[in-house]
Amino acid sequence: MPERSRIRVAAAVLCDGDRVLITQRPAGKAHAGQWEFPGGKIETGEPPLAALDRELREELGIAPASCRPLISLSHSYPEFDVELQFFLVTAWSGGLQAMEGQAMKWVSRARLHDEDILPADKPVLQALNLPTELLITPPCDDEDSWLASLAISLASTSAASPLLQLRQPQLSPRDYEGLVRRLLDQHGVRPEHLILNGPPQLLDTFPEVAGIHLPAAEAARPSGRPVAEGKLLSIAVHDDTELDQAIRLDADLLLISPVKPTLSHPEMQAIGWKGFSGMARNAGRPSYALGGMTPADADVAWEYGGQGVAGIRGFWKS
Repeated sequence: MPERSRIRVAAAVLCDGDRVLITQRPAGKAHAGQWEFPGGKIETGEPPLAALDRELREELGIAPASCRPLISLSHSYPEFDVELQFFLVTAWSGGLQAMEGQAMKWVSRARLHDEDILPADKPVLQALNLPTELLITPPCDDEDSWLASLAISLASTSAASPLLQLRQPQLSPRDYEGLVRRLLDQHGVRPEHLILNGPPQLLDTFPEVAGIHLPAAEAARPSGRPVAEGKLLSIAVHDDTELDQAIRLDADLLLISPVKPTLSHPEMQAIGWKGFSGMARNAGRPSYALGGMTPADADVAWEYGGQGVAGIRGFWKS
């Protein structure tokens, strides 16, 4: 069997406030008529940022002035494989115009799902709507102290709208549900930022929250996606076998760990940033680095293809 061709691409997600720029593939090209994020092929030996700068000048007449990695992934088309590195571009110089006569338009983030986006570009839609930090709660032993620490921790995060995963395996189902209700009704936790940790049926009780993180026993079940579209499905993965299972379950976001050695799981060998990068790029969906992380590690996670960082100790403020 002949070896499949592999193309490396750098693409820009240009954001002007809540608006995102997409361009249409012209007639005569593969997938003509579909919409994509502007960019193009990375030449042999060319750094991705240099390729991005060149492609944006050629296609749109602009040069990126403020950008960072957003998500890196692999995608297989029938004809070839493609490795894509997307950059979030929030400032640029030059007059934006269609240099090659291509159709282009600004679309709000909320309406991007209504567009006929190229399959390889679709994970970007989820990445755009997820924050760079995910705080996982430690056990709630003294409720007053724990709630005070939670408020401080949420206020201290550098992300504008961090996700909060309520992990409390020591609580009974009844006590867990009671804590969820107190967070939502009495302590100002916004439901769209809250991910519960437990069986999918929790979403029947709390349909207003963002989604669910499946415990290991639930995630290992060989079934289809256990939650409805529109709700976030989060799964932790530690190796390629668990990664494959998370993909089969159509997870929306992954927690890949342990990137660094951790006190909570000293018996587990850290996969390092290289190991994280390999799984994140193969995941095809936003992935958070977990294990020994602090908010200061977000820049490194972006460079290795991650959405951001997640953690307990490194994010929790007493």
